[in-house]
Amino acid sequence: MKKIFLFLLVLALTDIAFSQDLDISGEIKTGLLWSRFEDGLNPQNSVNEPVGIGSKDDAGSGPGRFRINVNYFNSDIHIGFKFRLNWEKWEDSSATGQAVPGWPYAFGYGKFFDDQLTMSLGKLGASPWGTGGPEKWTELEALGSYGGIRFEYEPVFVPGLNAGFVLNGFNGSLDTWGKPMTFIDILAETVIGVSYTHDLFHARAAFRFDSEVDGGRGEGWVNGKEGGELVYRLEERVIKNYLPGFRIWAMGYIKGIGTDQKNIDAGVDYLSTWNWLFIEYAPELFLAQIRLGYDPATNLNTVYVKPVFYLFPMVLFKPEIGQLIKVGASFEYKKDFGKLNDHPDANFRFIEVKPLLQINLSPNAYAAFEYSFMRKWVQWTDSYKKSDTLPLIQEQWINIRFGVTY
Repeated sequence: MKKIFLFLLVLALTDIAFSQDLDISGEIKTGLLWSRFEDGLNPQNSVNEPVGIGSKDDAGSGPGRFRINVNYFNSDIHIGFKFRLNWEKWEDSSATGQAVPGWPYAFGYGKFFDDQLTMSLGKLGASPWGTGGPEKWTELEALGSYGGIRFEYEPVFVPGLNAGFVLNGFNGSLDTWGKPMTFIDILAETVIGVSYTHDLFHARAAFRFDSEVDGGRGEGWVNGKEGGELVYRLEERVIKNYLPGFRIWAMGYIKGIGTDQKNIDAGVDYLSTWNWLFIEYAPELFLAQIRLGYDPATNLNTVYVKPVFYLFPMVLFKPEIGQLIKVGASFEYKKDFGKLNDHPDANFRFIEVKPLLQINLSPNAYAAFEYSFMRKWVQWTDSYKKSDTLPLIQEQWINIRFGVTY
């Protein structure tokens, strides 16, 4: 661990000496977290009210997150590297044997032919073709235990275009494959991607092909394709010129395209989707957003609605302070339509309301208080029927949290 910090320090100090581009950024998030989980089928959970360290601000499931992003590029030789370190489990690795920190990506890259061709080698991430968030950050070439090679072509005669492909490993289990693997099997997992940026819009998409080598786990699986994957993002960039602070964008992820029929016959259907549309208006005084979603699948369709509203009241009373205080709430509603064993009273699948009070100590630091109340209907199984218990789960949590970005 000390060697990592020493490396980063030496790298920062040598940046001036070599007069090259070094960009270091990141975030630190943690706080105090209380939660209460209630399930009528298991009433013992109702008295389980753990209190601990943690943050619900996209900081993992542990005590928090310490993240470092490093991007170094030598403009003389057109070679650089990028990596990200995540500490989300803070145990001593020597005592637990866990891999601390995690490396979401770590790769080197070079730019050639007047920077029209970029080749990246290593554990890939920071994709130009991913969903880009918020809440969903999916990149098809980012695999947990595999490296890869990514080629990006940005022709000078089409400004804003980025197209390419990725060669990397398998994105499923190899447990059921008992034959030798070939280069063709690897090539069958190729990812292709394209993005285009214009003054009027931005669009990008990537598709991952699928071989028969990898597959699913569990009962019913037979060798065959679990299907391809598609991610996309679309942004509108015209309205902001007339109404500053207004944005519309959409993004999505579809998994299981072309699932092998023999696996469907065996009861294994990998088709799943999510498609979100965001409409946001964020002048200095407030932020208003609504997220709409529709996820069609083979036996189940899902509709999402999530309105969000946050007010910055100090803009009215003391404009020089600006967005010091942020107060508001979000509400999420989810409804399923399909072949589910639902209780007759289940008129929704999921609802959650989250009021928030946040003080922005500086542009790069905040303290916040957030409360969540969630109710979720689960499938009306025989266990619930026999116990005459509603298949309804309720969860609450309170999070007092702090964050710093750099």
